[in-house]
Amino acid sequence: MPALQRAPYGEEDVAVVFQHLDFTNRAIADYFRFEDARTMLVAFALARPQNRPLSTNDGWKPHGPLHPVRTCLVHTFKHAMEDGPLPPLASVAARYFGVDLVVGETRG
Repeated sequence: MPALQRAPYGEEDVAVVFQHLDFTNRAIADYFRFEDARTMLVAFALARPQNRPLSTNDGWKPHGPLHPVRTCLVHTFKHAMEDGPLPPLASVAARYFGVDLVVGETRG
């Protein structure tokens, strides 16, 4: 997260891909219905803002409001026990980017 916070915005996009989430962390394991080693985490620092939909489904056109995104954290697991951000990820993101986080979802 510190590297993304210091990313050279305006020069080039930066992406960091973590191979999988740590399901030995109780906060992560409690959030999902079951463990899946394919659950990656990707963090983006974009050179320029991109207007992204806050809600979309791969089978439909994006809907809902658009939001300008420069830093984005994405987990690829669709089997969460509840809607909203993954609590430990939101905690770390808030520490580095502030508490005014915007949450979206992609289904499909």
